[in-house]
Amino acid sequence: MSLAGIVEPLRQPLFTALDTPVSWTKVLGLGSGALCVRLVARRHVITLAVYGRWTWTHGGGPGPDGLPVRRTSRTEWTWLLAAGVVGTLGPTTGQRGLAVVRA
Repeated sequence: MSLAGIVEPLRQPLFTALDTPVSWTKVLGLGSGALCVRLVARRHVITLAVYGRWTWTHGGGPGPDGLPVRRTSRTEWTWLLAAGVVGTLGPTTGQRGLAVVRA
C-alpha cells in the first residue's frame, strides 16, 4: 500500500460547511494548530507573569527606587494606537491582496 492510499481517507469530506467540503485533514490541522497555539501562549503568559512578578518584587526597572506606578503618557498612547491600527489593518490588507491574486 502506498502513502497516497493511506492518506486518501483523510482527504475525503467529513462534512460540508457553507457549501464547502471539510476533510479530516482540515479538522485535524485546525485542532492540532489550535492546541499548539494554546500551549505556546499559556507557557509564554506564565513565563511573562513569573518574570514580571520577580522584576516587580526585586526592584527592577528604571531608577534605584524600583518600578514607579504611573499613568500612560500621551506618547505611549500614540504608539499603542499606531500599533493597534497596524496590527489590525496589516493582516486584513494582506489577505485582500492574496484574494486578488488567487482570483
